[in-house]
Amino acid sequence: MSNSHQYNVSYYATQRGIAESTGIPLTNIPRTLKMLIKKGFVEQSMGYTKDAIRRRKVYFLTEIGKKMAQNLYHELLEQEITIINKHGKSELHPFNEVAKLYNVDVIKILRNLDLQGNIMLEELVQNNNEANKVYFLNYTPEENFFFGRKEELEKIRRFIEHEHKKVIAVYGIAGIGKTSLILKIMQNYRKNYNIFYYRLHEWDSLRSVLTSLSDFLSRLGKKSLRKYLNNNRPCLDEVQAILRKELMNVNSLLVIDEVQNIASDEIVDLLKYLIIIFCAEIENSILIFASRKRVNFYSMKHTLKRSIGEIVLNGLDRESSNKIIEKNINIRNFEEIYNITQGHPLALRFISNCNTLKKGEKNILNYAFNEIYDNLSPKEKELLFFLYTCRYPVTTQMLLDNNFSYETFQRLYNKSFCFKTVLGNVQLHYILRSFLHKLFSHSISENTQIVTNIKIAEYYRKNKTPLNIIAAIYHYFHAKEHEQAIKLAIQYEDLIIENGYSQELIDILETFEKDIILKEDWKSILQLKGNAYNAIGKINYALNLYLQVLELCKNTEKPEIELLLEIGKLYLKKNAFDIALDKYIECLRNAKESDNKENIAYSYYYIGKTYWKKGNLKKSIRCLKKALRFSNQTNNLHLKGKIYMDFAMVYSLRAMWQQAINSSLLSLELLERTGNYYEISKAYNNIGVIYSSRGDYEKAIYYYEKQLRCAEKYDFIRTKVYAFCNIAWAIANKNNVSKQELEKAIGLCSQAFDISRHLKDDRITAGLYTAYGCLFAKMQKWAKAIHYFNHAINYLEKEKDILLLPRIFFWFGKIYKEKGDIANAKKYFNRAYKYYKRRKNRIRIKEIEVELETCV
Repeated sequence: MSNSHQYNVSYYATQRGIAESTGIPLTNIPRTLKMLIKKGFVEQSMGYTKDAIRRRKVYFLTEIGKKMAQNLYHELLEQEITIINKHGKSELHPFNEVAKLYNVDVIKILRNLDLQGNIMLEELVQNNNEANKVYFLNYTPEENFFFGRKEELEKIRRFIEHEHKKVIAVYGIAGIGKTSLILKIMQNYRKNYNIFYYRLHEWDSLRSVLTSLSDFLSRLGKKSLRKYLNNNRPCLDEVQAILRKELMNVNSLLVIDEVQNIASDEIVDLLKYLIIIFCAEIENSILIFASRKRVNFYSMKHTLKRSIGEIVLNGLDRESSNKIIEKNINIRNFEEIYNITQGHPLALRFISNCNTLKKGEKNILNYAFNEIYDNLSPKEKELLFFLYTCRYPVTTQMLLDNNFSYETFQRLYNKSFCFKTVLGNVQLHYILRSFLHKLFSHSISENTQIVTNIKIAEYYRKNKTPLNIIAAIYHYFHAKEHEQAIKLAIQYEDLIIENGYSQELIDILETFEKDIILKEDWKSILQLKGNAYNAIGKINYALNLYLQVLELCKNTEKPEIELLLEIGKLYLKKNAFDIALDKYIECLRNAKESDNKENIAYSYYYIGKTYWKKGNLKKSIRCLKKALRFSNQTNNLHLKGKIYMDFAMVYSLRAMWQQAINSSLLSLELLERTGNYYEISKAYNNIGVIYSSRGDYEKAIYYYEKQLRCAEKYDFIRTKVYAFCNIAWAIANKNNVSKQELEKAIGLCSQAFDISRHLKDDRITAGLYTAYGCLFAKMQKWAKAIHYFNHAINYLEKEKDILLLPRIFFWFGKIYKEKGDIANAKKYFNRAYKYYKRRKNRIRIKEIEVELETCV
């Protein structure tokens, strides 16, 4: 199958899907596919995977590729592999015989083969028997030794099996064996739990952690988080609402290692939330995290209440320590070694590689490291510097491509200088970085550092994934190729931000120093950072950076129109309408000078939007008409759709219902042609609002339900909550509402409340309180209705919402009128009257006048 316009392409035809199904590291996929495409075996196209709103790169075998794959498959089945049983006896068997005999598919056999083509029978059978369990172990280090820890393992067993603790914290200094202990726990509980392991690094963002977690959950059939990440930039409060639902009843063991490396507040908040829900709500699952130091994600009351179990690791006992070093015949004074190391596993491991030990040595790690380093070959030292220089873990393939042999790596690995994950990614042991920093800062020339960084940057640049581009930017910068780094960041800005890696880009750009950057390039860096902060919703940070760019443009040049538009939008979000108008008017002036029709259209559009937010509907319509005239000279369907929707909202505020409905339906038609389902869901919402304002609540419910279906399909969390509230509001406003309908509406509000308690969104809270208020008013439960309306008014006045506020005032008037409190009824009717009078909404004005006439 090869069709660039396919709309239902399998997820496993994407790069991430290929990586997930084969076990090949994602970072290796783009380069491998590129080679296969070049040879004519694979073709690349664009397609929609299930539940994705944007087209993605997908890959299919060509006819030549299919024939080649079939030939390789048949050749593979005829190959002989060595099966080693638990007694160490080996036998040769054909590949297809092993597959049939043990009922294991080809991919599983390949994953269990070692580098020599051997396979451990016990491990193969165990893995196959556990096939119904899901293990996400991509970042798990390959453990090459484990000794002792009987007391710690028994304590953890009691935590899990007898005390039923849901969260376990493992603490200990670097190299003390936290990861080794965790790997042993994972091994012990493979048959009981689906297992997820993630190793945190300083550069990790919320997106990177959630992407791995979504892969794990999707294998368990829980695909909401993956859908959400495919279609949204991750927002923590929305993510929390999804995770609470997804993690229920999955019988999982979640492990977060190296927690002390967290550099993102969002990841801290994510772990805090996981601890809360595991302690209070999640059944049959365990969360384990490891850190060098105590974290502040929970308080002592959790441990006192026995909801969290803690283990502090010390050195190994004498027996276990002796097992680590006993093979080294040059070390005889065990007691002296043990007293110096205090059973520190990595120190003992280093000593086992040393030939001598100086009497009275205090800093054993430093001594052992230097002793080993001095005996490394030149190529081993070169590889060590290469690994030290790389910001991210590297693949073994990358080492081979840079003229390092696998044997050289293996020798460093055997000396515990580095470790390798199950996917083949190689990384230095954390504890060595401080030693290497001191060593290399004096022994490696600046020219060698520059050449190595350029070599690494060029390698990453070839594979154009967001993280690889970010790595290339980092290494170009450290090679003092500042212009190249900035050029690359600008070139791939959209790729990085649209795929949700804004925080990673910010982390790299924050390392750029103003004093060594040209003024023009510094402006680009500030704007790039502003765009990245804007993408993750940190509008105050973004605005500050944009204003710095404006200041740099002062008296020398005109600022870019796109920059002024972004500044205006941020001020509009902050309800600073007059400042926003100033920026849009300046933008319009510049756009007219350059005769850029699209920018002129955008300027008029945002000026019109700002006027209707201010309540000046007449000026708003004039500006929107001009925006439409100029947009018709472009092919920007998205902009036209937004202009028509704003027309619809303004006409609705003026009670020009037919014009409002016509404009909204035209907007929907244009937006549907763009395929932007987020904007389409907003259009459904706005059409529902118009029909609701007109009093046609059945039609309103029809569009709100379309909004809800769209939001549920693509996991637009906030849009879903608005849909629940809107449907409940419309039901409350209908005449002759049945008891069943009211119960349905209350149920929808409860669902909305369940999700919204994780969202920090005043508009959603106000909408929910409004819906509750209307429903209780309909049920004549006046005290509850007044309670919720008062809460709604507080939020809406803060938001300066001119759509909903007058409607609530009108409802308040009706409630007090029903209660016989005529003074309060008139007060709220008059407050609503002022809003509608200012907007010249004749229908609402007449409706209020009728109510006031009967207030006697």
